[in-house]
Amino acid sequence: MLAQVSLLLLLASSMAGVASCFPPPSWRTAPSSPALVVLLSLAPLGRSAGAGEDVDAASTAAAGDAAADAAASSEADVPEQECANPDGAAPDVRIITHDELALHTGKGGASAENPIWLSILGKVYDVTTGEDYYGEEKGSYRFYAGRDASPCFSTGNNTPEGVDEKLEEWEDKKLMAVWEWGEFYEKHDTYTFLGVLGGSRYYDEAGVEQPLRKDIVVRCKEAKRIADEERERKKQERLARRKNKNKK
Repeated sequence: MLAQVSLLLLLASSMAGVASCFPPPSWRTAPSSPALVVLLSLAPLGRSAGAGEDVDAASTAAAGDAAADAAASSEADVPEQECANPDGAAPDVRIITHDELALHTGKGGASAENPIWLSILGKVYDVTTGEDYYGEEKGSYRFYAGRDASPCFSTGNNTPEGVDEKLEEWEDKKLMAVWEWGEFYEKHDTYTFLGVLGGSRYYDEAGVEQPLRKDIVVRCKEAKRIADEERERKKQERLARRKNKNKK
């Protein structure tokens, strides 16, 4: 019995330390401390496990109280631990530098060993299968290889000046074209997502999405919703006019 209580006290202390590394999401807002876990674990000890096995209920209750006190004390004593990248990029997302991106233009002939990469809104894609479009010799979109030229996807101003245009100053309709190009790469059958462009306007060096990008995404999604509703409204109006015309 004493061995079981000692083991459970040790377990409660360990669980308190582990739990402090995680912020309390909604499903952990209800009281569910390690002390409660220990008390629940002790509950079966107050019953007979079999013939001839008799446990003192008072002793068990006292042990449960001691476990609860130990767990509460442990939670108070354990300093807050720093969790790895709590609000940054997902752990499995690769962070790509500007220099690394610039090396991948398929110069001399694109291949799996010599790929073509591009970035749009800070997301980097392998577009090697589109060498006819992005290859350095004949690709009409070769300017986009090896860099993030997000504004140029809307303006067609494929120059350094075009790259430097500030998307936050654009109206939503113009901005939406860039976002839709990003969706195109995201959903493409053969272009593959590689990671995020660290140290850019869209993701910092740690891969954390920047407020600018978040705002662009929110604005573009809302603009697309409005545009889709307007398109559907006009469609229904055309169908209604056609139906009325046929009646006449």
